[in-house]
Amino acid sequence: MGLPLTQRLGFSIGHVLNDLTASVWFSYLIVYFHQVMNFNNNLAGYLMLIGQVSDALFTPFIGYESDRSRGFCGLGRRKSWHLIGTYCHKGALQNCNSGVIKSWDVVNRELYSFDVQKVYTI
Repeated sequence: MGLPLTQRLGFSIGHVLNDLTASVWFSYLIVYFHQVMNFNNNLAGYLMLIGQVSDALFTPFIGYESDRSRGFCGLGRRKSWHLIGTYCHKGALQNCNSGVIKSWDVVNRELYSFDVQKVYTI
């Protein structure tokens, strides 16, 4: 038959929240690249494009390998890969934010003092 309605709704809500999280992360990265790293528009755009293309290329391979694996620590094959991805993501975030703690004030000031007039006058 298929999945029950509650599971389909749960997966749908999870997918929407995943996309919202990605949107917030990409918005933060654009501000970070411009305000903290002082990258120009092209470089920031290329970096975002590289991330999206690498995600599109590696996702099928990760899915294929997760189908073939047995998992570890009794977690099963999907949760094992999820755990590995969580630790990789945690390491990436720590690496991204190390050394820019002093710059958080600049980012927070720009995020919380967003003025619509600035957008239209650029």
